[in-house]
Amino acid sequence: MSQKKRGPAAVPAETDERASKAVRFKPPTELDEIDYKIIELLQANARMSAKEISEKVFLSSTSVGARIDRLLQKGIISGFSAKINAHAMGYFTKAFISLEVEPYQKKEFYPYIARCPNVVECNCVTGDYSMLIEMVFLNTIELDFFIGELQKFGRTRTLIVFSTSVDHRECYWNANLKDWILPENPSGDEGRE
Repeated sequence: MSQKKRGPAAVPAETDERASKAVRFKPPTELDEIDYKIIELLQANARMSAKEISEKVFLSSTSVGARIDRLLQKGIISGFSAKINAHAMGYFTKAFISLEVEPYQKKEFYPYIARCPNVVECNCVTGDYSMLIEMVFLNTIELDFFIGELQKFGRTRTLIVFSTSVDHRECYWNANLKDWILPENPSGDEGRE
């Protein structure tokens, strides 16, 4: 997998001065090179066993397991999950809904939105609307019904997605570069236009 390095090295020369003043992510200092290598390996394949990882980092599988447990306890690794393709499951309607929620409504809104199975992500944002919700539905009829339900909290604005040129992607730690990177072609689609 080819990769693009993120950070100051990727910044054009004319912005070097501004980039040097920018705040950069500093990895936690209590992590060592082996921790970073374990993170990198698990990001590439979360199903990799402690035994397989131990062969790559030259530690016992017990030590690798202890390190993974520590990374989980510190919240550096937040969990392991399968990435599901919504389209393959029949969810062809993707939408972003902006919602104006008053501060006093948040106590009721947050538990409500957390229970909605169609919600991919909900963010509290700045601007005219206080929430930005990413959702998937089987069809626009379901979307329309949900918007009607959502409007009990306030005014909405809906954007329906026609196509996605870059799917949601994670930043990956590259132990060799000692930096966060993005895959060059995360979707694997060659020549997509």
